Amino acid sequence: MREATLRDIETFWRDLFGLAADQLWRQATVQHPHSRLGAYEGWYVAWKAHGVHVSAPASADADDVATLLAMSPSELQNPAFWQEFAHRRSLRVVGPAVHHYLDDDPGVPADVEQVDPVRLTLLRNRATPQEWEDSGVPEALAAGGEALAVWGSTGDDERPWVPALLGGAVLTETAGARRDIGLLVAQDARGGGVGFRLGQAAASYAISWHGWARWTARTSNGPSLRLARRLGFEPYATALALKRAE
Repeated sequence: MREATLRDIETFWRDLFGLAADQLWRQATVQHPHSRLGAYEGWYVAWKAHGVHVSAPASADADDVATLLAMSPSELQNPAFWQEFAHRRSLRVVGPAVHHYLDDDPGVPADVEQVDPVRLTLLRNRATPQEWEDSGVPEALAAGGEALAVWGSTGDDERPWVPALLGGAVLTETAGARRDIGLLVAQDARGGGVGFRLGQAAASYAISWHGWARWTARTSNGPSLRLARRLGFEPYATALALKRAE
């Protein structure tokens, strides 16, 4: 990544956790209550190299905060610790996920079309609930975002004249611009390069408009991690969130 891109990314993470420049990824910190995350009632944790940073909600117990401050970075980088921490507080863990970045424009394939994010709701029943949640489409529908789609040449048996939606991508906001890529490919359309073309196009739009793109993939999602590597994204940091169990 270019030096200017790395500066932008590090500024984003420092601001998120209210850190000084010499604290980022060099030690364990706990911010209580949230600063940038505001009224968010969950916890957010990120780590890289020798550092780990925790942002705790205003409702966090002071004893919990004190306990975390006494722990080592290696202990706080263990997802199993956060699973147990969440379980004892009736929270659920979202992640962990690896945040990747790219600032080299890969170009836009010819068959990728810009669409209204609402069109991507056609994919909701063609993926798992977790895939739908992770795709970023719900966020794009709620808060606005750019959307892209790849269509098949024919539809289903009932409406063969209507092109079938094979997959979609969205760009939602991170660091003040629409750089965050979400991706969803219909289960019956996987393995044919649809995800690669959508990821390539989304990255190209984000980079050409805003300088760089972000790709987030759960550590358990091997296909997404491999796709990020194929597209040229560089892994940067790992993060997880703790939210109220639904």
